[in-house]
Amino acid sequence: MFDQPEPKPNKLVVLLKVLVLLAIAGGCGWVLYTRMQDKGPDPAEVAAQAEAEARRSKDELLTDLAANTMADNADELEGKAVALEAAAASLSGNDRLFCSGAANILRKLIPFTRAYREAFDMGSILDVMDVSSVKKQRDLTLRLEHLEHLKNMLNRLESHYELLEHNLRKEFGELGATPSQGEPLVKMAMTSFGPAAAKRLKKWRIQRDACTHAIDVIKLLNKRWGSWAVDGDEIVFEEARDTRTYNGIIGLLESKLKADAESVDEKEMLSRQ
Repeated sequence: MFDQPEPKPNKLVVLLKVLVLLAIAGGCGWVLYTRMQDKGPDPAEVAAQAEAEARRSKDELLTDLAANTMADNADELEGKAVALEAAAASLSGNDRLFCSGAANILRKLIPFTRAYREAFDMGSILDVMDVSSVKKQRDLTLRLEHLEHLKNMLNRLESHYELLEHNLRKEFGELGATPSQGEPLVKMAMTSFGPAAAKRLKKWRIQRDACTHAIDVIKLLNKRWGSWAVDGDEIVFEEARDTRTYNGIIGLLESKLKADAESVDEKEMLSRQ
């Protein structure tokens, strides 16, 4: 049998097939294009915006810290530390180191600040000095223990504030900052909230000294138990020398309490400006 010639393809059919393929290819291209458009903003742009926002947050925190550095409210310190950590997560380089180091410093102050506030709320110096309700010598012992605890908390706070610059340098170093990186960060931190921290340190010292004088009064009352009595708002001793000693200590205590009250008034005035 002889081979039959293959039939030639119909030009119209070929043309239709080409058009169909072009249409499919065009549709796929459009789908890919629209999918690319639906991907949202450029990740690099999003990251840049987040870093800019974190930097603004950091600057606002520094302004706030400069005015209200390390208040005697542990919850307030916690809020500032959280905000600094959130800013650090979106920052890089020295800005990240700065926020992380500052947050770590605040976190180390929180337990001492909370312990001090709890002790103070249990009984301020003025509360303890009111001995009109004292019936037993054991009552004086309990007051003395409370004042010693309060003084211990104040000593710890004072130590942390005295070593603020040293501790900042240490924190930045532990976070990986080289000395050339760390020193400008320490300087920036001390410039930002060092002056306010110095005022807080002054307050802790005044309260510590007041606490010391209050302890001396309670010790005197404990030592002379049975030879003094409360008469109205005054304590009357049987021995004139005890009266002189008592009045001398009270004079020192009142001067410290007055200085403490003035420092609080000064802070309130500054916060209103």
